[in-house]
Amino acid sequence: MTGTITDSKTGEPMPFVNVIVEQGGQQKGGAQTDLDGNYQIKPLNAGSYDVVATFVGYKKAMKTGVRVTATGYSPGGSVALEPSSTAIDEVVITGYVVPLLESGTAESGKRITNEDIDKMAANTVDAIIATVGGISDVDGGAGTARGESGMVTYVNGVAKKGSVNLPKAAIAEIQVILGGTPARYGESIGGTTNITLRPPENKFTGMLRYQTSEPLDTRGYHRVEFYLSGPMYKKKTSDGIEKSIIGFRLSGSNGYSQDGNSRPKDNYYYMLKENKQNFLDANPLTFDPSTGAVYNTASFLRLDDFEQVGRKPNMWSNSVYLEGGLDIRFSDNSILQINGEYVNRMGRDAAYGSMLLNNANNSESKGNSFQIMADFTQKFSSTSETSKIKNIIFNMNGAYERSFSETQSKNHGDDLFKYGYVGTFNTLKRNTYALTRMEIGGVMQDVMEHNGWLDYQVDYTPSDANPGLARYTWQLYNDPSFSSIR
Repeated sequence: MTGTITDSKTGEPMPFVNVIVEQGGQQKGGAQTDLDGNYQIKPLNAGSYDVVATFVGYKKAMKTGVRVTATGYSPGGSVALEPSSTAIDEVVITGYVVPLLESGTAESGKRITNEDIDKMAANTVDAIIATVGGISDVDGGAGTARGESGMVTYVNGVAKKGSVNLPKAAIAEIQVILGGTPARYGESIGGTTNITLRPPENKFTGMLRYQTSEPLDTRGYHRVEFYLSGPMYKKKTSDGIEKSIIGFRLSGSNGYSQDGNSRPKDNYYYMLKENKQNFLDANPLTFDPSTGAVYNTASFLRLDDFEQVGRKPNMWSNSVYLEGGLDIRFSDNSILQINGEYVNRMGRDAAYGSMLLNNANNSESKGNSFQIMADFTQKFSSTSETSKIKNIIFNMNGAYERSFSETQSKNHGDDLFKYGYVGTFNTLKRNTYALTRMEIGGVMQDVMEHNGWLDYQVDYTPSDANPGLARYTWQLYNDPSFSSIR
């Protein structure tokens, strides 16, 4: 954060003014203005801060809600001090107004603050990002930026794969960069999403939210999320103020939908009636004795064989997301931040080609991921104006991630030999011969020569591993009505 402290009457810059920044009532940094009245405080996480300026003979001034962005400086920390003519302690409080255009940055896109996020009807991060101009959503989530795929998402500076299911209450800021991308996001093709999490609060804060679509549509969508933050260990300073030494943040969500389609619908689907589905499963093939042709029975379905239903069967999804963080403050200049998350997803998938008549065999997918991140920052500040080196910052961070996913048959799992298995075939064979001429005893003669084997009887025993496929085979080999083509 940068700013200039001036005299409210003369407009002159004021040197040697003490400036601190607070967040949630807890001091996050401080500095003293130089001879030109300028100051700089770093590093600060993205979020909203209060700037407090004090100087002898002037009223204490506080500027609230100053935004610090995830990239670049925040020049909104300028404060004007009013001279004080009384001994009464007065505080002049002003509010920070977010500028329409940000100066000092080359990025194009949009910055969404936590205040804006709280006002949105969107529940997920992907849905929030999709409100940015130039972002097109795919199945209800943020998909591409200006038609380009390959959007990269960062959470507290660490790259993430796939969607992010953070509860809205845990987010301090979302920055979507569509152009002028900084070099550290070089792998981004279409755009970059930079998410900053809220730090642990200095006092206990919590939130519990439950949402359902049950009365309004047929999807059977349910979502519950929670957020809890506060101090784990406090210590009183010399002036009697309690400061959080160890703070925590814990948030999570669980979303379940009986219909895997992410878009809510106000109409209905057409699905095959149960009696027709049972008939089709038992008789997948139809034989025409007049022509000797074999047809798929599904080719003879008509509109009156279908009915309207509210949701497609065997297409549910469930996701669990847990996220937490610890802030350990060894001193005003030394802090360790530890963040971790766990994601678990499972459900039944569907290919549109088989969704109508073969949804009982929809695949099952499941997966989980785990990530832990640690960030240590040490500041070596100097208050001496003659010091050649100031604001030395040492930062070290690292992350470990592990993920697992699989898609398989609900019935077969990892038993590979059951996939496509329809049963056993016991075949009876007989010799086959062909007329040929060969020399026998010096004389050319016509003889029958053995040239192979012919299956003349096949006894097929179906398997219950894949009853649908086995029924096709059973009709061709065992159904009496197909005997003329065997």
